[in-house]
Amino acid sequence: MALLSFFGGGLGLHKFYAGCWGWGLIYLISCFFIPGVAAVIAFIEFIRVLTLSPEKFEAKYNQATPGAFTFIW
Repeated sequence: MALLSFFGGGLGLHKFYAGCWGWGLIYLISCFFIPGVAAVIAFIEFIRVLTLSPEKFEAKYNQATPGAFTFIW
């Protein structure tokens, strides 16, 4: 998850991986219309993922069925 948010976060790859395809599409569209903003937000999420404990990561990102626009922060 951290590698996807660092290398492909501007395209929303980490959101697609987490199952939040709606947010992934928003990242993907915004990278073409507002370049750089999605990448900066993805870099912040990269740092956030790295600082989570394994228990908190499991609780947030390994949900049974995340919705398309589930806000996982």
